Amino acid sequence: MTKKNTAIATVVVTRQIAAPASDLYRMFTNSSGLREWFCDVATTEPHVGGRLYCAWLNGDALMGQFKALTLDKKMVMAVRAFDDDTDRSTVTVTLREKAGVTTVKLSDTSDGRRWVELEHIVEHAWEEELDNLKSLAETGEDLRITQRPMLGILMDSFDAAVAQKLGVPVKAGVRLSSVIDGLGAQQAGLAHNDVIVRLDGQPTPDLNVLDAILRTHQAGDTLKVVFYRGPEKRTVQMTLSPRPLAPLPASAAEFADALQKTYADGDKALKALLKGVTDAQAEQRPSPDEWNTKQVLAHLICGEHAIQWWIGTLLGGQEPHQDDWEGNQTLVVNAKVAAYGTLKRLLDELIASEAGTVSLVRSLPDAFVARKGTFRRLYAQLNPWTGHAREHLDQIKAALGSSA
Repeated sequence: MTKKNTAIATVVVTRQIAAPASDLYRMFTNSSGLREWFCDVATTEPHVGGRLYCAWLNGDALMGQFKALTLDKKMVMAVRAFDDDTDRSTVTVTLREKAGVTTVKLSDTSDGRRWVELEHIVEHAWEEELDNLKSLAETGEDLRITQRPMLGILMDSFDAAVAQKLGVPVKAGVRLSSVIDGLGAQQAGLAHNDVIVRLDGQPTPDLNVLDAILRTHQAGDTLKVVFYRGPEKRTVQMTLSPRPLAPLPASAAEFADALQKTYADGDKALKALLKGVTDAQAEQRPSPDEWNTKQVLAHLICGEHAIQWWIGTLLGGQEPHQDDWEGNQTLVVNAKVAAYGTLKRLLDELIASEAGTVSLVRSLPDAFVARKGTFRRLYAQLNPWTGHAREHLDQIKAALGSSA
């Protein structure tokens, strides 16, 4: 609904959401909460006069200030777009909870000329955003993801050094760490270490650009993909897949049990591979620029520690934003190797760290599990993560082969 006179326009959007008002208040005022349903990047200071900044990977941004806050009941924010537009608007959100259902009423008012001219676009945007808020709060489903098509790939870092190692004659692109069974990339024949350089006729220098291209398409569309496999340039047709939504575990304990089993399967394969391997063999590198077995184990340990730290930030509501992830730097990996020393101690520490991750998940409070959007993000990250060690088995085999 839109109300306006000759000088002012007001957009009003209302939703009934089956979630506590306290959870919805958090999703409007907490940086992680905002990222879950509204934007890609957010920083907040949720007090009167505190800053509010939201940004999207397409370059759009919104900045402003909290003007009034009533805990779990009301928020008033003065905001403007982060571009040449000087128009400002006042966004007021009220929350009224009754019998487990919260009425969310959002009004956005401005007297800016450009804003008034575009009020129908503002209204449509808020309609979509509150639909996503409702979906995240009630089911954990992020409509921005589930309604967007996917290639079915997992990515890895790519730079000039990696390009040289793989024999790829480009320095920018999206490198595949693996493909997901049954989805478009696998069906089109893409594989580990392929580097996508063009999608739908447009260059893909990084993941953000590739993602922006996907946002303009729907599941079922067929696109031309240009990629390198080593020095060879290839072109294939790929059909975009719909995004499957796995059911969430019913409890933290159920989630932890599944993680524990996956870790155990990976550790069994790892132990079998390392049986009888000496420390000297574990320190041999297949080439000067590749890790040895001890370094790979240290990398896996670093990964477990990072996951545990991230879970802690989710629990504390202070999740930081990273523009990218450089991976475990060799300097850090070598420090872990120096700290634990022997192959046995490194393997023992990896298994103990995995057990720590399982224990942390098992102890997640019910209130955290009830935050379905956050819980689903954790599930989506950890579910494939626990198989991470098995992804490095070939790397360890190559390192051990060099010591034979």
